[in-house]
Amino acid sequence: MDDFNVVNDTQTPVVEASDITGAEQSGSTEQTAEAAARPQSAGDNSKFRKLRLENERLKSENERLAAREIEARMRQDLADIRALDESVETLEELGEDFADLIAAGISAPVAFAAVRQLEQMTMPPATGAVTAAEGAEKEFYLPQEVDALSPEQLDDPDIWRRVRKSMTKW
Repeated sequence: MDDFNVVNDTQTPVVEASDITGAEQSGSTEQTAEAAARPQSAGDNSKFRKLRLENERLKSENERLAAREIEARMRQDLADIRALDESVETLEELGEDFADLIAAGISAPVAFAAVRQLEQMTMPPATGAVTAAEGAEKEFYLPQEVDALSPEQLDDPDIWRRVRKSMTKW
């Protein structure tokens, strides 16, 4: 066997689909086995070679066209966004959130507005301690806090009033 099978680069016999189909239609399993054992001809190899080359050409053309389509959409998206904000130079500067929204199928202007809205949101201020604010007088004193007060603080009539009021709740 000098003929190579182009599909898997071996010298094993190859069965044509028409050989099996024809044998199955006639109902003879002997003909199917005979067709499987028959080696592939040189003409069949050239057909497979042509089909494989055509398939590779179509795949590369498909990839090239997909890349062109993506580039065209990106140019259109940038033009749409620049109509809203001329300071935008590239889509990449809008960040990963923008790219994720576009990938999810959201239009460029809506994704742009969402990203800008997210940038403008401010985080609420961190909550402080539960203690009294500086400068504000305490309304309630624990016994340990009263013990820590200086004699000058206890002489203050406002503090002394609050301490006496706090003592009723101990």
